[in-house]
Amino acid sequence: MFSTWSSSTWTILTLLLGAVSCVLFITTITLAVLYGIERNDIKESIKLDNNTSFCLTPYCINAANYLLQSIDESVDPCENFYNFTCGKWMNKSVIPDDELDASVLTSLANELNQRIIDLLTTSSTNNNELQSISNARILYASCINEDAIETDSLKTILSFIDTELGGWPIIKGSNWSTLNYSLENQLLRLTLYSLYPLYTTATTVDATNSSLYSIFIGQSQLNLRTKEVYAAENSITILYREVIRDIVLELTNITLDIDTDIADMFALEKNIAQYVWTPTDLINRAAENFQISIDNVTKFDFSGYIRRLYQSVGLNLTETDRVSVNQIDYLHNVSMIINQSSPRVVQNYLVWCFVFEMIDYMPKRFQVIKQKLNDLMLGTSTKQLRSIECSTSVNNVMGFAISRLYIEKYFSEQTRNQLLEQYQTVRNEFIDMIGQASWMDTVSKNRAVKKAQAILVSIGYPEYVGSVNVTELENQYINYRFNLSYMYNSLLVRRLIGTQNLQKLRQLSLRTTWDYPPTTVNAFYIPPHNSIIFPAGFLQTPMFHVEAPRYLNFGGIGMIMAHEMTHGFDSRGRSYDENGNIVSWWTNETSVAFEQKKQCIIDQYSNYTMAQVNIQVDGILTQAENIADNGGLKASFYAYKKWAQVNPNIDKKLPGLQKYSAEQLFFINFGYMWCSKVRDSFQAILMETEAHAPAMFRVIGTTSNFIEFDRVFGCKPGQ
Repeated sequence: MFSTWSSSTWTILTLLLGAVSCVLFITTITLAVLYGIERNDIKESIKLDNNTSFCLTPYCINAANYLLQSIDESVDPCENFYNFTCGKWMNKSVIPDDELDASVLTSLANELNQRIIDLLTTSSTNNNELQSISNARILYASCINEDAIETDSLKTILSFIDTELGGWPIIKGSNWSTLNYSLENQLLRLTLYSLYPLYTTATTVDATNSSLYSIFIGQSQLNLRTKEVYAAENSITILYREVIRDIVLELTNITLDIDTDIADMFALEKNIAQYVWTPTDLINRAAENFQISIDNVTKFDFSGYIRRLYQSVGLNLTETDRVSVNQIDYLHNVSMIINQSSPRVVQNYLVWCFVFEMIDYMPKRFQVIKQKLNDLMLGTSTKQLRSIECSTSVNNVMGFAISRLYIEKYFSEQTRNQLLEQYQTVRNEFIDMIGQASWMDTVSKNRAVKKAQAILVSIGYPEYVGSVNVTELENQYINYRFNLSYMYNSLLVRRLIGTQNLQKLRQLSLRTTWDYPPTTVNAFYIPPHNSIIFPAGFLQTPMFHVEAPRYLNFGGIGMIMAHEMTHGFDSRGRSYDENGNIVSWWTNETSVAFEQKKQCIIDQYSNYTMAQVNIQVDGILTQAENIADNGGLKASFYAYKKWAQVNPNIDKKLPGLQKYSAEQLFFINFGYMWCSKVRDSFQAILMETEAHAPAMFRVIGTTSNFIEFDRVFGCKPGQ
């Protein structure tokens, strides 16, 4: 995966539109005068002589502009390439009050969100608009209508808590009874609504047969994100309990047992937290996970619970159904904790987890209360604009329907064709690099080549989204029929998603499946499918543009292409064969050599310290992404070199950047992709949870390992 910052938003710098006519003069002239464009950062005069070929399209003017605004030439690129590439950008960029970061990638998602808002709010000129698209518009309208949320949502959620979840003891006081309480029933109902407060039970691709699905059971997520927060009393845990109290007081005037209930709930949550596996644990202890038959799942009578869960969606499990048991000690210890806790405490906690998740769909006063906690934990000072929140939410639910509108307006077949051509170039180079790998033996090389050749690449969107035959798209959302109540719509969506996930157990797992909509700013390698997905929403400047010189495209999307390919051979991906099944397909000798190479990467990145928060990079946590970054940069650079040899004199220079060679601009655009500033609080969380190294080390780490970078910039060994 290219990036996993789900809480960040990304966007694109606005392209300079309009035709530009030009005349080449031998004498010195300025770009601003030549094109009638005011550019504060392109002030210097450049001399265009008869022997120099410049790219003078609107795109190239814009590309030159964003790079000139970013490069800090007072920094030696051999000493700190990140500061050289992003120095000026860093100095002038400010993190908006409602954002966790400011970055080149953040700008991509912000632009995407604005486009989605435009698509959802612009009246359709099509009298036969698809029902799925119409329902996406209704969902957005219900989200943006805060007046209706104020009058409707509270009644809806309280009714749901009483009728579906058995009531919330803390707001009922002594009126709540344990007579109808059943832990198994509560977990079943919450799972059906895609909520997992104690255990995660879901359908996933089977590890040993990637064409089928199996059952997954493992740990849940914590409300305060990381287990470390719970270790000792701190400002976050104090405020967290205050938030619970303030939310409860908005719902009841029965206050007698509130403080006791809150203390008991938090004690339970803190007790659970100590057994949660950290992201690093999930890597180091992966071998402890195992797969067994449904009849052998005995802890907390998981067998009976799982059977009932799938029966609730019309599926009867048999002895052949397999269960992937993950974080077994967590499951065991949390089961003991729950069995030793009173029904009131457990019920209070389960319903609180539900309410905490649903606050964003409740009246504004509840959101303001929760925002205080977000501000303290993440460093923000205000909520995002409602329109942005709603576009993100609707896209998460109805993204494939929205994508039909998006690709019609913003994505072309020319883009797809050029990207497919570039992918083939990068893949060929990647395969050549496998052949040259001195640490792999012949048997492993042949198998690796076979896997690389078998990778299924999807660019832009799945075919059915743009097809004239709309049946598949309409069927995908056939039950997504909304009204004007945002809370009702949100509960409906949760139930549909939960039901659809469970029902996949009896379906085939297809390699062509997209788990993320085309309106996504990310790229993905899917190990069980041995496939790569490049969504249309991601294919924007500076990643890619059809008019860009190829050195920019190879430094951008080309690097991402090779990055995702490398994931098929990193510390996780190498466990999967060309069909996506977990099989040991490397020889012992090659496996030992890989472990040595991997440890070198782990050690290198573990020696980096993020001075901003004075925390060392976790080389184990970030190993897979660091391997992919290093492999991606090398394969893409060598692919560009070969492309340039076959296609000489096609790439033109960028105005104002004529001092830099095409190869230098390849690296500069690569570095520019990662320009970012992150809030201190959020950066500290990322250091413990994020699979990617901080942006600066993604640039410094890869370039310091690449001899071609040293050659291109004239760096001395060890510099």
